[in-house]
Amino acid sequence: KMINKIFHKAVLNKEKTIQEVIKNLSVTNLQICFICEKQKLLGTVTDGDIRRAILKKINLDQPIKKIMNTDYVFVDSTLSIHKARKLMKLYKLNQIPVINKKKILINVFFSETIDTSPSYENPVIIMAGGFGKRLHPLTEDTPKPMLNIGSQPILETIIKRFIKSGFHNFYISTYYKAEMIRDYFGDGSSLGVRIEYVNEKKPLGTAGSIGLLPKNLPNLPILMMNGDVLTKVDFEHLLKTHVDQKGMATMCIREYDIQIPFGVVSIANQQAINFLEKPVKKFFVNAGIYVFEPEMLRKVKAGENIDMPDLLDKQIKEGQRVNVFPIHEYWKDIGHINEFQSVNESFNNGFSFDD
Repeated sequence: KMINKIFHKAVLNKEKTIQEVIKNLSVTNLQICFICEKQKLLGTVTDGDIRRAILKKINLDQPIKKIMNTDYVFVDSTLSIHKARKLMKLYKLNQIPVINKKKILINVFFSETIDTSPSYENPVIIMAGGFGKRLHPLTEDTPKPMLNIGSQPILETIIKRFIKSGFHNFYISTYYKAEMIRDYFGDGSSLGVRIEYVNEKKPLGTAGSIGLLPKNLPNLPILMMNGDVLTKVDFEHLLKTHVDQKGMATMCIREYDIQIPFGVVSIANQQAINFLEKPVKKFFVNAGIYVFEPEMLRKVKAGENIDMPDLLDKQIKEGQRVNVFPIHEYWKDIGHINEFQSVNESFNNGFSFDD
């Protein structure tokens, strides 16, 4: 039997915090951690478990044992790899632990496809037409997605992330200084992909470009992303989740905390009944990354000015299902000068999406 030593990188003890497990998931890119005590497998934690915990607003400083799955699927060490593959297919798993009679974790079988390079025909739309006024004067002569972060433009980093995940069918929505983007990327052949451009004759909002897309796109879910966002989100996993959840659209969200800078007083009948010193309010915010069904193409007219949140809200009011995908991975919105400078500095100091 083949031993996959890589799984040792994903073995953690039960006292690790949820936040530490999130970091491990990001580093190993295995989408699972194995929680052990003296090599005995106590439970597993998947990428999906983390996202559900985030939605429940569970404190990420809690020990991972609070959310780990103790009812995991496993293979007995006496069984063959062929049995493991059958179980993985039955339960739709990418990996399955191998344990002995004492529940000692001795191996992990990975699906046959985990190391392959898939190719997706799904269209990817990147919105790169904004003025970038909040980054003025940097954007006076350069569109925001073409500003360099590290050694290359933001937009190039985004496209290469999609390419690494197997996507090759790109549409870039342009308006402000569109020629700079076209001149730099051309038809995409230098990157080994196909790039077409959707040029807005006037600003159409963050979703208006949908109405300008070709009508002969493949009948597949479409990925859409703001051209000023840098993230380590697993686009393959996002697409699979969207398909599994069977909704009209999926919107990536991120937890955003706001700390009230004062003590908050609760009152009733002109009496103070409770004091909270500088409480933190938690919200989920739109992360600017979406997947939607091809039917949405018919819901935006050519030349219509509409923003993505308004378009999604319209679907909800029409009774359509709009799912959410909470992200815990690296995510930065390059919206202000200080954010641009901070992210650029980290890239110049060695930060890389290849880490």
